[in-house]
Amino acid sequence: MTPKRKTAHDVVGVLVEAAPNAMLVVDEQAEVILVNGRTEILFGYGRQELLGEHVGKVLPDLERHVQDAGEAREDLELDGRRKDGGRFPAEISFSTLPAGGRTLIAFVVRDVTKRRRVESKLRFLADHDALTGLGNRRQFERHVAQQIARARRYGERAALLLMDVDGFKRINDTYGHRLGDDALRLIGHMLRQSVRVMDSAARIGGDEFAVLLPHADRGAAEEVAGKLRHSVKECTLSSGGHGDVPLSLSIGISTVDRHTSGPDAALQAADRAMYEEKRHTERA
Repeated sequence: MTPKRKTAHDVVGVLVEAAPNAMLVVDEQAEVILVNGRTEILFGYGRQELLGEHVGKVLPDLERHVQDAGEAREDLELDGRRKDGGRFPAEISFSTLPAGGRTLIAFVVRDVTKRRRVESKLRFLADHDALTGLGNRRQFERHVAQQIARARRYGERAALLLMDVDGFKRINDTYGHRLGDDALRLIGHMLRQSVRVMDSAARIGGDEFAVLLPHADRGAAEEVAGKLRHSVKECTLSSGGHGDVPLSLSIGISTVDRHTSGPDAALQAADRAMYEEKRHTERA
């Protein structure tokens, strides 16, 4: 008996089933004609629930790309939709498949949720301080540079507060670095609770923190500085068997306007003001 000759559709079906990722093949009307087992696992549909359906059932934002598939050169990143309605980020690559005079389009779909999560974490770490969760110096300087640009273009004024923890070295030397870290975390939390949504708070190094206050003059900045000093004094930092450790801040203020040459200049001006406050406090 002569073996039955495999059709182009049969060959494509074998290739689709063997694919290591979810794979859907659609016709000229974007209706699904082939899927593999990994597609069922990824989307939660049985095979028969997908065959004959429009590909938008599982890739709702894909339709406009189907007509352009023959010209596409890069992978797409769109949302996939599971049977339960849940969405996930998907990387989609596609190619055309000639089959018996028809042009089919094969979509390979990969769930990139884990990759997106890692990328998001890396982006966060690039701009944030790991200990306090506040912005880091890199992010803060970028915000100050943007503020200077707004000042030059629109005349918008702002104030910058630079602060450090009084006697921080003594805290570390007396109680250990773990308690020192607790102090920094406590101040970071206090800053997040105290500043406005539009403000930028950052730990810029060691025990130094900074806050950018858009639309604030020196008077408003001094008021904020006073509230921050009071809030820190009210914080309770327990050393375990040695009682509570008092905390206080020294704060310097500089203004940010069209004449500010850059972030470094604004921080240096606030730094000078902060150390002038320290000297004044020590003499008092």
